[in-house]
Amino acid sequence: METVPLDQASELREAMRAFRAATAPAERAADTGPKHDVPMARPAATPARTSPAPRMIAHEDAGTRLVDRSAARPASPPMIHRKSQERGCSIVAVVSGKGGVGKTHVAVNLSLLLGQRGIGVLLIDVDAGAANADVVLRVDPHPTLSDYLGGRCSRAQLVRPIANRVRFVPGYSGPASLREAYLHEPREVVRIVEELATDERLVILDCGAGVGPTVLGPALAADVPLIVTTPEPTAMTDAYALMKVMARLEANGARPMLLVNQVQGAGEAQHVFERISCTARRFLSADVRPAGFVRSDRHVVRAAMDRRPFAAMYPGCRAARDLADVATRVLTPTSTNDGRATRRSEAIHAAI
Repeated sequence: METVPLDQASELREAMRAFRAATAPAERAADTGPKHDVPMARPAATPARTSPAPRMIAHEDAGTRLVDRSAARPASPPMIHRKSQERGCSIVAVVSGKGGVGKTHVAVNLSLLLGQRGIGVLLIDVDAGAANADVVLRVDPHPTLSDYLGGRCSRAQLVRPIANRVRFVPGYSGPASLREAYLHEPREVVRIVEELATDERLVILDCGAGVGPTVLGPALAADVPLIVTTPEPTAMTDAYALMKVMARLEANGARPMLLVNQVQGAGEAQHVFERISCTARRFLSADVRPAGFVRSDRHVVRAAMDRRPFAAMYPGCRAARDLADVATRVLTPTSTNDGRATRRSEAIHAAI
C-alpha cells in the first residue's frame, strides 16, 4: 500500500472519524440515527468471518436485490465528466483504499470475462512499484510499462495477448522510479492509455491501494472508478477515505462504483454497501453506485495458488458467476438528470 503524504494525514484522520461516527449508531436505537433515503437492509446478525456461512439465497435474486435498491434512490446531480466521447476507448480503474482486498484478482478476471463477451480489453497494471497482475496471469513481466516510458521497448514489444480479445501491459515491481510520476496527473494517464489502446475500446487499470497520487491519478482519469472493499472495518474505512479524497479533488467527477468482495452472501454485501454509501451521501454529498459483490470461494484460493485466474480455471464457480454480474453492471447504462453518465456507459456498451 502506498505511503500517504503528510499533507493528507489530517484529511484521512478526519475521514476515518466521520466514517466511524456515522456508522457507529447502527448498533444504537434506530430512531436516534440519521435518516436515509433507503432503509438499511442488514441481516439480523451479520455473520462473523469465522462462523459457518448463512443459507444462500438464489444467485439471481441476490444480484437483483442489490441493484434494485440503488435504482430506487433519487437521481444524482448532473456531472461534468469527460472522456469516453472524446477518445476511442473508455477507462475502468479498479482501485481500493486498502491492500489485500482482492483488487488485482478482480481486475484480471473482469478483463477475461469481458473478453469472453467479444469486447476488446486492454488490461494495464499501473500499481506503481508493486505490480503483480503478471503473477496471477503467469506471464513474463518483461518488458514493463516503465521500460516503455523510458524508451527501452516499443509498444509492440510491451502489449501482449493473454486471452481472446484481451491484451496485457505489465507494470513495474520494485522501487518506484520517476517515470511513475505520470500516474500523478489524470491527463497523462489518459495520454498513455490512448497510445497503448489502439485497437481496444475498453481499458481496465489495475491500480494501487491507498490515497496517494499514483492511485488518485488513474482513478480520476477513469470513466468508471471501481472501488473494491471487503466487510472488514479497516477496508470499509479506507474505501470511504478514498471516496472522500476523490470527491475533494474532483467534485463533479464520475460516480464511483463499489464492489464488495469476500462476502458470505447478499445480506452482508447489502449491509456493507449501505453503510458506506449512506455515509458518503451524508458527509460528502456523493452518490455511490453498486457494482455488486463477490462471495468468498475456495476456488479463488486454489486458482491463486496455481497462479491462474479463477474465471479461467473454474468458470462455473460462484465467484466467477458473481463477477460476471459485476461485469454486466459496469457495462449497463445508468441514468442521471442530464444523461451524461448514460452516454459514458453507452460508449463502453458500444464496444460489445
